[in-house]
Amino acid sequence: MRLPFKHNVRVEPDKQLIITMGNHNGGSGPWVKLNISPKEALFMAHNMEKALEAGFYAPMDSCAFCGEEFTKTKEILMLDEERFVHSRCFDKEHENKGLTYSDIKDWRRWFPHDAPKFEYSNLESRFDRIKYAVQVVSKTVIHLYVRPAGASTNKHFILTYDEAIGLIQDIREKTMSIELAKAGECLLCRKTVFLDQDHYEMTSGELVHGHCMEKFVRSKLASQVTFPAKFIKREWIFNIRYHGYYLEEDEMGPFPRV
Repeated sequence: MRLPFKHNVRVEPDKQLIITMGNHNGGSGPWVKLNISPKEALFMAHNMEKALEAGFYAPMDSCAFCGEEFTKTKEILMLDEERFVHSRCFDKEHENKGLTYSDIKDWRRWFPHDAPKFEYSNLESRFDRIKYAVQVVSKTVIHLYVRPAGASTNKHFILTYDEAIGLIQDIREKTMSIELAKAGECLLCRKTVFLDQDHYEMTSGELVHGHCMEKFVRSKLASQVTFPAKFIKREWIFNIRYHGYYLEEDEMGPFPRV
């Protein structure tokens, strides 16, 4: 039986996302940590959503004999009691269970013959930094294979439909929070000024990062704005780490801090 799927999406000071997820229970179970850009994360959420929409949802989850969750690549049999089993498990166990082949109610193939192995996969891509694949079996068994940047093997997780939707929604909410935290563009460095950064607002409306201000007032750009400048102190809008410590409680759930 699978461990519950849990996830955490965190915004970092550089406005990258850390997605920690896995089938985890206390101190045991597989998990993975992804350092991913908001653009990559939104693309992942979009592809997962499309995979869920394209999936064929069969009425089963795990083998009644071995307990393993089904995949689309294994032959599945339905017994009289409407228990589902792997064909290989039936061949191995039917005599011990007091069953005969006449006890099989349905031999049919549960997934369309032309159905792809994955509803979405970029595992073979040479260009994507984060690789993943989604295979839909049922509302309670959705396989997610993830290969972090630089890794050579995939991490395998099993989600329910609701857990998958929860991950998608959390990714979108966190990326939206980054967008809403944008105050404007720094007149000196031309990088985004975020609400969780100390900055100055000129009387004429321009913005300058707090760490850029000293250089700005000595530059030619200073003659193009109207002073005085109003200092705007950062807002603590993310549960993120600053200067090596957490400003607010950063709930990592069941995952180790890394």
